[in-house]
Amino acid sequence: MRILFLTDRLPCQEDKSGADGINEYLIPGLAESVTVDVVAYEFGGRETDYLARNRNFHVSLVKGKRRLSPIIKLLLTLLLVPYEAVEFYTRRYKETVFELMRRNAYQVIYCDLLFFRQFVSTEGEYKVVVAPHDCLTMLTRRMARATKSYMRRVYLALRYLALARYENKIFTSSDKVLFVSSVDEAFSNRGGSFTNLMTIPLGIDVDHLVPCPRTENACVLGFVGNFSYKPNVDAMVYFLGEILPLVTSQQADVRMLVVGGNVPPELLRFESRAVTFTGFVPDLRESLSLVDVFVSPLRFGSGMKTKMLTAMSLELPIVCTSCSREGIDGLGTDGPLFVRDGAREFAEAILHLLRDKSLRLSIGQNMREFVVERYSWQRIIERHTSLLMSLAEDGK
Repeated sequence: MRILFLTDRLPCQEDKSGADGINEYLIPGLAESVTVDVVAYEFGGRETDYLARNRNFHVSLVKGKRRLSPIIKLLLTLLLVPYEAVEFYTRRYKETVFELMRRNAYQVIYCDLLFFRQFVSTEGEYKVVVAPHDCLTMLTRRMARATKSYMRRVYLALRYLALARYENKIFTSSDKVLFVSSVDEAFSNRGGSFTNLMTIPLGIDVDHLVPCPRTENACVLGFVGNFSYKPNVDAMVYFLGEILPLVTSQQADVRMLVVGGNVPPELLRFESRAVTFTGFVPDLRESLSLVDVFVSPLRFGSGMKTKMLTAMSLELPIVCTSCSREGIDGLGTDGPLFVRDGAREFAEAILHLLRDKSLRLSIGQNMREFVVERYSWQRIIERHTSLLMSLAEDGK
């Protein structure tokens, strides 16, 4: 079986989580069982390390990915066109895909993100798989509900309409649509008209993310996130402004470690002796070895949060919101995960864990066993491979 894998970019050395993690592990994993050709945009040469480590599949890198200005994105939204459909499109990418499909007989075309479906004809003897990962209409609706700006809500309403129309078109023209969370799948199929949607979650590198030896820490809380993603910014503004003061009023020695790059000024104003921003770190294991309780207070978002799987793999007890635990099935809300949506309830759960070391250790061990059993990349790759082979057989 031969697969053509269309994606935005290959992983760079700095990031192997989330969507980058899918390409970091999924593509090489598939290539162990089937022949894989990959098309991706160049990313400033930062994919060199990835290419050097993975020589069992062919990669065609395309130059010249577009960068749209905010004005152009606004104009496209007013025209009810998802700006990503324009941003991801270039003639060079289309010609590269066309040439590969002319030379090779593919059984499956795998479109990593909605917007690569536009490069594949609806007529062909191949099966088309689209992996949007997150439901963008659900994310847009949640963002609209979270904003206080009237103009921002109007903009997001228009974007919602554009994305809803585009998603419907893509879902209808694809053989299989893969989400990473059952919540996103359910929202996408709220009308019940699609039978080709399914969920395969993200995985985690459980062999790499093993707990480091822990020292006796002085009540350290931790969070991980890229702060170019607005839900992460909102989560930390909420936590540092409303939840952490409730915690420190009961236990003054609590410290907060915030790990991740692109920290905006609105968060840096919280920096103090009790709150540390590390910026980007290449290896989360060392930073999170300082943490006693991991927190994930996201109030909106979509998809699956790999920060949760990372904390689980590192044997950290977690206090989180309902939004943060979406996509992680099989756990309760009072242990091993503590799911709390109110600020006071969230703070109380943190204090409960900080005061009971044996409970933290027990929960951490259970967390790792759970994530190894269900969310190792090996298991996730097996599910993808099985699905793609089944589709290829159906197409014969």
